[in-house]
Amino acid sequence: MRKIRLTRDSVSMGDEVGGTSLEIEVNEYWLIEKILDEILRINYLPKMSGDKATWSVAFENPIAVISQQWEKPEIIIHSEFPFPHKEQSKIFNRLHFSYYPDEEAWLVYRILNGFRTIYQNYI
Repeated sequence: MRKIRLTRDSVSMGDEVGGTSLEIEVNEYWLIEKILDEILRINYLPKMSGDKATWSVAFENPIAVISQQWEKPEIIIHSEFPFPHKEQSKIFNRLHFSYYPDEEAWLVYRILNGFRTIYQNYI
């Protein structure tokens, strides 16, 4: 099993009392899509009225965009992340979710996907 520390932006006064971090355990061979499915299943991200909540998720760099408007997360990085059969997967132990209260989900995805393209050209 793999432990992952989840953190997210605060979206309400209640977050200051209850906190915004959680540690979960997932199968060490799960890929990012399965990990995000599990996070959505446990309702870690608060639902917002109007079904307009948009979140990005990152581990060092953007990984995906999640929107209440979409049926599933839109993955930005390679679908095999965190590459469970490679040594570098051992450092994957946290995910941070950033909240975009007034942005269209497709725009957040387009901007972060562009960042990924630029970043990959320099590594």
